[in-house]
Amino acid sequence: MRKRILTGVASLLLVAAVSWGFSSGDVAQVRTVKAERGPLQASISATGRVVSDREVAVSPTVSGKVTWAAVEEGDMVKAGQVLARLSDGEPQELIRKAEAEWNSARQAEAHAAQTRYRAEQLYEVGGESGRAVEDAKAEQRAAAGREQVLRSELRLARINMGKTQVVAPFSGMIIRKNARADQWAAAGVPLFTLSDPGTREIEVKIDSGDSALVQKGQDAQVTSEAFRGKVWTEKVVRIAPAVQKDETANTFIVRLTLKGNAPPLRFGQQVDVKIRTASREDAIRIPFAAIISRGGKTEVATISEGRLKFVPVVTGMEDLTHTEIVQGLAPGDEVVLPEGKELKAGTRVAALREQP
Repeated sequence: MRKRILTGVASLLLVAAVSWGFSSGDVAQVRTVKAERGPLQASISATGRVVSDREVAVSPTVSGKVTWAAVEEGDMVKAGQVLARLSDGEPQELIRKAEAEWNSARQAEAHAAQTRYRAEQLYEVGGESGRAVEDAKAEQRAAAGREQVLRSELRLARINMGKTQVVAPFSGMIIRKNARADQWAAAGVPLFTLSDPGTREIEVKIDSGDSALVQKGQDAQVTSEAFRGKVWTEKVVRIAPAVQKDETANTFIVRLTLKGNAPPLRFGQQVDVKIRTASREDAIRIPFAAIISRGGKTEVATISEGRLKFVPVVTGMEDLTHTEIVQGLAPGDEVVLPEGKELKAGTRVAALREQP
């Protein structure tokens, strides 16, 4: 107990002595660290989400009432599989109408052909004029043309009948379903969203001010709140050529791989991403807090012959805690940590050294 009391008293005396040193103006006590060699990794932090490189909204090409929609979100479907059916009452009626009109046109063409044949026979024996034969030929051509038009309309009506079935354009997973039985479906309005699980990627929105830092092939460290403690690495595979503008910021899209060593993430799931934009394995570095900006210059404070001295430096890359010194310091050089104090060149100082 006596030892603890003495230690506590000594600590109080040290604090008092340091405080006196700062306030007396005689010799100020400052904390220092040494410039050291070590790795630096600069990165950009952002949030991303799991998307598919092959994703499509599946919509009907005709309007109608949904009569059947059995597939659900998360279901795997095959190319050509029927996802939903629309009511076919109107298409069926159109087919019946087109069939009736086509049959009538066929009969009219057959009648016109018979009329032409009789006119040609009579003309050969002098019982009909040449003008009558030409008129009969013209009527047959007109009837044949009408028959072809109506036959095409019937074919189109049958094609539209097939459009009442909404089918999957490729094999994949249903990740969104908007179709419900008995609802009205308008042509072009998506009923399903289909994604290919084999082409999953991570989509990240990056601030446009960082566009020059991101390059294809860079590593990205990825984590997810759903899988705490799991950290894995992906790569930048695509960078959007254009910036997107919204109400708050200008951003651009970056796509990352999503490889097999990733946890079983779901489509749309959010992840945290750190894209490594630069790295140095053997950089001269000091804590970011030691950098001083004065009069538009970047400097550090050092101690020379017991007095404070400012040294200009050239900085390089930065991480969350350290700054690279490209010029102005060597490994082992001692720099002062300002710690919010106003430092003046020539002030008498004494160092309280700290480990890097």
